[in-house]
Amino acid sequence: MSFIKTYKNIWAGLIVLTGLILFRMYKTHTYAYGFLFWNLFLAVLPLLFSYMTVRIPKRVYAGITAALWLLFFPNSAYLFTDIVHLNFRDSLLFWLDIVILVLSAVYGIVMGMLSLKQMEGWYGQFLSASARQLVSFLLLLACGYGIYLGRVERWNSWDVVAQPMDLLQAMAYHSRHPFRCREVWMMTGLFGTGLYVLYLLFDRKINSVSGGVS
Repeated sequence: MSFIKTYKNIWAGLIVLTGLILFRMYKTHTYAYGFLFWNLFLAVLPLLFSYMTVRIPKRVYAGITAALWLLFFPNSAYLFTDIVHLNFRDSLLFWLDIVILVLSAVYGIVMGMLSLKQMEGWYGQFLSASARQLVSFLLLLACGYGIYLGRVERWNSWDVVAQPMDLLQAMAYHSRHPFRCREVWMMTGLFGTGLYVLYLLFDRKINSVSGGVS
């Protein structure tokens, strides 16, 4: 319950977003965009796991939830790539689709950044300020790689358990043949760099608000 209370504004926004998706289904008599319900649920998980990590006293259990956070972290920013489902047309439905997809992307990124800031507070205990920044950058690059795996190669987070060997083989191939897999690393860098820019803006906003309060 404390997790829900802490992020009550986010839940309120997600309820409105859910209403818009249901309204679209009602108007179009289709289940199109229904996949967003699942993607939004997956985007909440990193925030939940980071919340648990910083509040669990035992390091062993905190390490487990931190690993789960890392596994599901790409799902938050992945919502941004759902823009590929937008079909251009001259109708009110087109603008409704834009609102739904953009809001989903915004909420995914916000939840991802909130979870990263919480995790920074956790692993930042063991690192210097510059090392913490470097780790955060590398985590965002890893997130970019995860987005590529999900969007382009269609791997899912649970494939770590369901198809671990196949997933490891695919990742090993990317590492062994970087020039053959230029698209992999270019998209990873593109997603990761974009997320880092958003992270810097997000971090600046938090710091400015904190400074104003103090």
